[in-house]
Amino acid sequence: MTGGEVAVAALVGEVVKHAGEQMAEDKKSVNEELLSAAKDSPYMADGASNYAKRIAIKQAILTKMYLPIARLFGVANQYFEDDFGRDMAEKLKDVPDEHVVSPKPSVAAPAMQQLGFSLDEPDLKEMYLSLLATASDDRKKDTAHPSFVEVIKQLSSAELGLLNDILNGGIPSPISTIKRVTEGQEGAVLLQKHILPLVNVSTQEPVENSQLGTFIDNWIRLGLVEVNYGDYLTREGAYDWMAGRPEVARHQSAFGPHGGHTIDFDKGFIRPTDFGESFAKAVGIKA
Repeated sequence: MTGGEVAVAALVGEVVKHAGEQMAEDKKSVNEELLSAAKDSPYMADGASNYAKRIAIKQAILTKMYLPIARLFGVANQYFEDDFGRDMAEKLKDVPDEHVVSPKPSVAAPAMQQLGFSLDEPDLKEMYLSLLATASDDRKKDTAHPSFVEVIKQLSSAELGLLNDILNGGIPSPISTIKRVTEGQEGAVLLQKHILPLVNVSTQEPVENSQLGTFIDNWIRLGLVEVNYGDYLTREGAYDWMAGRPEVARHQSAFGPHGGHTIDFDKGFIRPTDFGESFAKAVGIKA
């Protein structure tokens, strides 16, 4: 590590340390000074009901808790000063005030920084907000692992819907590969891996996603899912969907039966890892 890198690392350490000290100080008075200050907040003018007033108070509290970190890192200040408190209050609306705590800076600082870079991607924004909400609930804060920030950072909005389906419920789902078998030759040639029973939601017709293999390899790399082609699901009809897949038809058209080639597939399963299940709970993916 160079002298410059050491200096930067030391500066970041001091920033996070200062943020932690500031948030710890806020936590001591969250039920007294912050609630008292919230009563005079301009947000209260919008409170037309008891529910709205509770949200307004919580918004003021959360803004005061988090704004020092936002300012220290200097990212998307306008959002953090204007809208962040409201968004967090909505996320924590069902959490009793006595359970709202200052999150660990090791989670809050990088999550807020990345949140500031994701404001134009609503799905990723929601994941960062949910992670911060988990870290701010003393009943669940220990499940908000600092590594989850890096996981969200390495996901795209395009893959989140599919990932949610896989992580939701925590049960194994069928997955297949397509291979070419040639008469008289041992073994097989892998043509395409990671085939899932994707369908058009409106028509229920099978559809392809050209990025599916990349998405699943990414989830494996991040430790969110396990894919196993050595074992498979034994329930009746678990792989019947492969007969109508467009991927199979495309490869059959390209290779045969002419030339002694046949198209076959390997059965497997995909399921969340323990890490993936913990991630799903922390970022708001419901089972």
